Amino acid sequence: MKQQNHFNTRRLLLLFKRDIIQSYKALLVTSGALFATILFLLFVSTSNGASREIPEGLFLSLLWIGGFIFTSICFRETHSSSQIHNWLMTPASPLEKFIEKLLLTTVFYVLALIIGFFLATCLNSLIYLIIFKQAVPLFNPAQSWVWLNISHYLVIQSIFFLGAIWFRKYNFIKTVLTINILQILLALTVGGIASLTYWGPIREFLNGNPDFFEQSSLIMNLNFHHLNPLLKNSLKLIYFVVVAPFFWFISWIRMREIEVKDGI
Repeated sequence: MKQQNHFNTRRLLLLFKRDIIQSYKALLVTSGALFATILFLLFVSTSNGASREIPEGLFLSLLWIGGFIFTSICFRETHSSSQIHNWLMTPASPLEKFIEKLLLTTVFYVLALIIGFFLATCLNSLIYLIIFKQAVPLFNPAQSWVWLNISHYLVIQSIFFLGAIWFRKYNFIKTVLTINILQILLALTVGGIASLTYWGPIREFLNGNPDFFEQSSLIMNLNFHHLNPLLKNSLKLIYFVVVAPFFWFISWIRMREIEVKDGI
């Protein structure tokens, strides 16, 4: 048992193997259905002469919505009274279990989506080449917009990862509601600060100044363009480097609490 308190790559690989064996039927059915749906939508959009925005939108929908839903159910074992025993008795350390779930919902999902989407565009292009003698552009995963959205996905995914371990039921819905509530609170806070900062123009608006919106827009744009570059770079650094590890760390603490609570 003491050996299980240390990280071991072999046990981590066995965890991946265990999850694949236990859910390979559902995985094959879901993957097959998604692949067929992607191929059908690509075929229809290409036949209608749609722009490349359709494939891009389809890829982003699968990345964001599909990834968040997949992340939201990754800890379902820990919330099931019939499966928690198997989770606790799995011969692996808590860190290995945590890393396996994290890699499944980030690296594994992103790579599987890129490969699957690329293969779907290849098959769609082959069909068009055979039937219509028409060349169709393939999906290029090296494009900048792909990896920019993947970077954003990894940040937001960390919040859904925390929601997956924090909420016992309806993880995806509850996480979305929580994010919306936080956005409303943030908007109210920013609005309150803005009202104190720009009370003069607001007072003129309340007094019937018709140029309020034009003046306030000019002020906001001026302040944004003159924002300290160091501050902007710092905010980007916090967003892309700090946010995701922070929520992953909170998720780790929450998972340990659940294991201790249910293991007693």
